[in-house]
Amino acid sequence: MQDKRLRNALNWYRGIPFSSNKHLTQPIQVPTLFIWGKRDSAIGIKSVELNKQYVNAPYKEVIMDAMHWIPVQNAQQLSQAILETIQS
Repeated sequence: MQDKRLRNALNWYRGIPFSSNKHLTQPIQVPTLFIWGKRDSAIGIKSVELNKQYVNAPYKEVIMDAMHWIPVQNAQQLSQAILETIQS
């Protein structure tokens, strides 16, 4: 099962253009906490800057000195950011 995790995650992204869900590009309506690592090689700063335009709800952005795998490499910081957000 574990060896299929990466393939399944990539297939989710690959399938987006073929999705029948026409609401994928419309702004979301739920409070959003966006956490990004500024040393992320997969998601660039331009994506981060444009991200908030797709949220029509309270939006909080946290930029960490981290890479792409924040839950693995920065678990403590991530947990703290989540707790601070849900407790406020």
